[in-house]
Amino acid sequence: MMEEVKRLAQEEVTDEELNRAKEAYLNSFAFKFDTKDKIVNRLMTYEYYGLPLDFLQKTKAQIEKVTKADVLRAAKNHLHPDNLIILAVGKNQDFDQPLSVLGPVDTIDITIPEVSPLTKEKVPEASEVSLAKGKEIFDKVVIACGGEKAFSAIKSAVIKTETTISTPQGEFQISGTSSHIFPNKLSQKMTTPFGGSSLVFDGEKGWATSPQGIQDLPESQLKEIKTDRFRSFFNLFQAADLKVQFLGEEEFESKKLNILLISDPTGNELKMYVDQITYLPVKESYRGTGMMGPTSMEETFSDFREVSGIKLPFH
Repeated sequence: MMEEVKRLAQEEVTDEELNRAKEAYLNSFAFKFDTKDKIVNRLMTYEYYGLPLDFLQKTKAQIEKVTKADVLRAAKNHLHPDNLIILAVGKNQDFDQPLSVLGPVDTIDITIPEVSPLTKEKVPEASEVSLAKGKEIFDKVVIACGGEKAFSAIKSAVIKTETTISTPQGEFQISGTSSHIFPNKLSQKMTTPFGGSSLVFDGEKGWATSPQGIQDLPESQLKEIKTDRFRSFFNLFQAADLKVQFLGEEEFESKKLNILLISDPTGNELKMYVDQITYLPVKESYRGTGMMGPTSMEETFSDFREVSGIKLPFH
């Protein structure tokens, strides 16, 4: 491409190249004004910029007059190959040669920063009192949901879901079935209005199947799945290495809630809001990944039912 740009400013194009460029421009030009609204828009544009009403006809005539010498003169005036900037997007290890072979390299980091859900709020330092109270409340949550032994006894589960997605274009439904082998294996099938897809995670790596074929899951999605495993009640309510801090109280839908900050040694964390009477989780908040990328997420829980000796929210 660099050589073509240089050549364009050094020698004339061929007759064939010039004619093909003219025909392509003029043929596509006609379709910019083939409807009434396009014609009205064209006339409004001419009026706005003070152009003559026969601007279209003049443009066509001038394009037809362009010569090879005109192209060379314009290229010399406007093309400066030595000042071109090349933008290469990718990983260094994936290029067959270092980018420096093309010239000086400025590296731009386009990584989306990982932001903690607590970055923009002040969280009090964990104290012996807040940690002791947090553990006490969390132990009651586990008991209210069935107890650690009941959760430890469950080795696998099949969960069927019906999800409504609300978008500016309207709502659509997603049906899903996920099969879990605890603590960290997952197989998931989803049906949407746009077709079906499936996902498999074996604890370390994963892959997805869609109408476009099979592809390995990127590192970002693998990380999100692992974090989701941390948030799962099945894993959360039998984990032995959690740090639970009591942050305070708040009211939500006429319920008084205790707020717990729960984290594990790998850096995963979430806030759990617990009903002060039933000790059932009412909601969770955390940093997750939405349709547009990393964002603050909130889940609310209701309709708890007993299944195999444990209580889980069905909504």
